[in-house]
Amino acid sequence: MPQVDFYILQNERAGRRDRTLCQLVQKIYGLGHHARILTEGPTDARQLDELLWTFHPNSFVPHEIDEGSHECSAPIRIALPGQDDPATDVLINLRPHIPEHTDRHERIVEIIDGDENRRQAGRERYRQYQSLGLKIETHTLG
Repeated sequence: MPQVDFYILQNERAGRRDRTLCQLVQKIYGLGHHARILTEGPTDARQLDELLWTFHPNSFVPHEIDEGSHECSAPIRIALPGQDDPATDVLINLRPHIPEHTDRHERIVEIIDGDENRRQAGRERYRQYQSLGLKIETHTLG
């Protein structure tokens, strides 16, 4: 049964969610874990792909967009909607609903920023994870 980590961003600076996401992905990779990032669509996937290459000049996070047409071998995989959700160490959910197969992952990460729609959707996901009996940790970032 996975642990769910909610990262709540208190500071409303523009781009904070993206920066926090990239820092978490870099840490996950640095610890030797594999991660799958669930995006809302191709545009979001391409933007995240670009961010992971450029967010810090001295970082290297091997990743690729998993388009489902070939075996994705990078330790960090960016997933498009409608793809199967294979088991992975860490699943980062950027979608407005909980993933279908929560039991396939060791950890699930949710990042909640100041956007009111994302906060509301995050509250709903929190309740859904609770109803599944998953252990939830909340981390407030200043």
